[in-house]
Amino acid sequence: MRWRSFMAVAAGTWAAVPGAAQTDAARPITVASYYFGNYHPGDPRNVKNKGAGWSEWELVKAARPRFPGHQQPKVPQWGYGDESDPRLMAQKIAAAADHGIDAFIFDWYYYDDGPFLDRPIDVGFLQAKNNRRLKFALMWANHDWQEIQPYKRGAPPKLLFPGTTSCIPRTGASMGGPTSRSTI
Repeated sequence: MRWRSFMAVAAGTWAAVPGAAQTDAARPITVASYYFGNYHPGDPRNVKNKGAGWSEWELVKAARPRFPGHQQPKVPQWGYGDESDPRLMAQKIAAAADHGIDAFIFDWYYYDDGPFLDRPIDVGFLQAKNNRRLKFALMWANHDWQEIQPYKRGAPPKLLFPGTTSCIPRTGASMGGPTSRSTI
């Protein structure tokens, strides 16, 4: 069986995970890219707060010029893709690996009612046919989630979700969380 290296960010250690070949041991460093996964529709929290179909792409599309010569909005080279689609994630993996990136470090959120922004990892990355080309890590990024999109100058941000969590997820969570009690 082949194994993939996996970095447990919180613990600061490496552990073996089934799935892929080890990286070249002679290479002195691992080059990683942080990955904020909010460019996909259908996340339950975003649907609740922004409506069906919303993703960060809506902010990109809504960009307007702010000074002479500022050309906005910009259309991404690959279009407004859904990063939870394994085929699109395979394209991102290939581009990253072909250009010297060894790993993605995904922002990962798990609040009392369950995971948030997990589909780019669970569906996109882990189901991409070429995911063995990159290592990955989860950076538990729980923090207060405030309404800042889009930012309104002078308006105090509204707290949407506090960044606290217990070690035991709620049972029957309403937004796709666990349905039985277990420890994390």
